[in-house]
Amino acid sequence: MTYQPTQTESIEGIVKAIAQPINAAKPTKASVTFGVEVEVQEGHLVAALAKGTATTSLEITLEWEKP
Repeated sequence: MTYQPTQTESIEGIVKAIAQPINAAKPTKASVTFGVEVEVQEGHLVAALAKGTATTSLEITLEWEKP
């Protein structure tokens, strides 16, 4: 049996992957919008990430203010 990460673990992995580069850029303000496609299978709401396939969107906005 193959281990499948939970939706929370999948999202935490994405956050960890993008946090370091964002922090290295040292923006004054940062926002991240993350979208996940969900579907209903056999009466259960299932995030696509749980199946190992996904339709997702990720929008990252960084802003710098002049001193």
